[in-house]
Amino acid sequence: MSDLLKVLNASYDQSLPLDARTLLKTDISGKTSVNLKNMSPGFYYNYFGVLNGIKNHYIIENSHINEPIKLVVGIDGLPLTKTSKSTFWPILCYIRPYSHIVFPIGLYWGNEKPQESNDYLFDFVNEIKDLINNGIEIKVSSGEFIKKQVILDVFCCDLPAKNYILKTKGHNAYFSCSRCCIEGEYVCSRVCYPDIDCPKRTHESFINKHQEE
Repeated sequence: MSDLLKVLNASYDQSLPLDARTLLKTDISGKTSVNLKNMSPGFYYNYFGVLNGIKNHYIIENSHINEPIKLVVGIDGLPLTKTSKSTFWPILCYIRPYSHIVFPIGLYWGNEKPQESNDYLFDFVNEIKDLINNGIEIKVSSGEFIKKQVILDVFCCDLPAKNYILKTKGHNAYFSCSRCCIEGEYVCSRVCYPDIDCPKRTHESFINKHQEE
């Protein structure tokens, strides 16, 4: 409509506005509030939510009616321009096996990634814990509500995002292996991990920080 108005204004009637928003008297005063949370050094949009995403995008199929809802969650940084440090850090999700339907859970913006990954994940963690523990009620075609189990099936990140979320060393550090307690060696201008028989990490050893390095 704006393109058409430009043609009409130039060729027929200069009293016509050039922008469709002016013609339609669109309210652009910013009265619609956006629920933003201060999150150093940027802002976090609070909150698309896991529950809303499931309700809006879950595909009910008879063949899957008794199966749990399996969520695949992904996190990564997304630079917005080449000339600034402006960056999105979205939390995205799809319901397995419908990988073609990806929906947002949360969205951070800043000139750097959030300083504290626990703050960044706080809303998501609280909601996903509740859904895993209590499930979700889904309305089927018959009009009935059925209780569905929710499973966090996969957490998908590249290595820098993974290190950021887990608060571990970068992938080229001496103690960066998330599977075992190997110490790397600097060989030929790079860090290598030559041993193949090392003590495995466990959940307990990780949360208790048995390997401080």
